[in-house]
Amino acid sequence: MLRSAMLRAAGNSGAEIEFVGANSANGASSLSISGLGLQQGDLVVAVAMDDATAFSFSSSGWTGYSTSFPVRARTNSISHTVCYKEMGATPDTAFSLNATVDFVGAIAFRNAQWDNTNDYSTQQSSGLTASRFCAVPSIPISTDGSAAVILAMLDDDDATIDVTPASFFGGPLYTLATSNGRLGGSCAIFYRLDLSSGTESPTAVRWSSDDAYLNLGLALEPV
Repeated sequence: MLRSAMLRAAGNSGAEIEFVGANSANGASSLSISGLGLQQGDLVVAVAMDDATAFSFSSSGWTGYSTSFPVRARTNSISHTVCYKEMGATPDTAFSLNATVDFVGAIAFRNAQWDNTNDYSTQQSSGLTASRFCAVPSIPISTDGSAAVILAMLDDDDATIDVTPASFFGGPLYTLATSNGRLGGSCAIFYRLDLSSGTESPTAVRWSSDDAYLNLGLALEPV
């Protein structure tokens, strides 16, 4: 990665991952990220979800984003996609979809890179109705100093977060970076920094209402 090369050249390969910012919207087909204060090398993780709409990143709005993921997957009645991109010399100001969706969001980090070894972990309800407490997947962490990101999605409800997940029972809480939604569905993005290698096992998310859910756990490594 460009960012990795720059840091090695500067003798700063041990830089800690930093949270830069997050933003989200509902009932939208695009999202502004110009207010996040992005710099060259920052890693942006973008997510969109909807109750039923078939969508993808528009041809003009996803240039440079990873295509490691399906354009649009559907699990537990939740249509969703996740992509990521390292910002270039002129950071993006927005990204767009080819349809209006219930949730579109982004979270950005500095000194971070995608953990290609582990990709992402998935936790979903066994049926189409679940408790308000929604299990979060265990996330394999390859490298000390990594960050974990949780994408929590709930079908059919304009809901809010009642309980934030913790790193383990009684352990440090994750930070809620942004949440949004409408009657078609809701999504929240959480993160935690400075994790040690091993298995990160967050506790459950609790929403203000219950429905089918889909939770993704992402690992980011320091560059």
